[in-house]
Amino acid sequence: MVNYVVCVEPSVSAADCRVTAKDQDILVYPHVDSCMTITVFLAGGTVVGGHVSMWDDDTASLDATVAISNFAKKMKPLITTTIEKVMFVGANMRKSQGASHYSLRSALTELGASTNKALPSFLFIDTVNTDTAFDLFVDLGSHTLTIQRWDKADKRGELEPPKRSADPIYEAQYNVLSGKYDLDKDGSTKAGKVRNGV
Repeated sequence: MVNYVVCVEPSVSAADCRVTAKDQDILVYPHVDSCMTITVFLAGGTVVGGHVSMWDDDTASLDATVAISNFAKKMKPLITTTIEKVMFVGANMRKSQGASHYSLRSALTELGASTNKALPSFLFIDTVNTDTAFDLFVDLGSHTLTIQRWDKADKRGELEPPKRSADPIYEAQYNVLSGKYDLDKDGSTKAGKVRNGV
């Protein structure tokens, strides 16, 4: 039987925006639009997931940089062993483009992970060019990440996993990827420049 662990943004459920998964679980981030997902792979197979919105509850402000830093700080107690990899998936505009810039470096620092983005322990899939909300599935058993278009007609409960699409935007083995990838509308990717300031 498949065990889905659903990770939603804080405005949907504060209790389910930071979760842990293990073994053959499938970690699911439904309806990611202007949000950023953080998936932390730990030694021993446990995975910690977080679904960050641009709104920061601590400061009551719309500030993605502050939000991701404060959010990662709250994920830290769930990290009980060595971090092997941190994967970010979400839309991240450059600072010069405006409001939705998440500082991945500050998140890595708060998590206690290496901030050297040239290492195999860093993966960022930037979805800013897809122009769509999406669902992200991280299958721990097959080491597969799947990004599918969010279906607004899906009338599931907010804490239930979305239906799987037969036509995902993107699917790959996350355990062999590292660096930064820019995902386009058609599902194509190109290696992006890894900037230590991002």
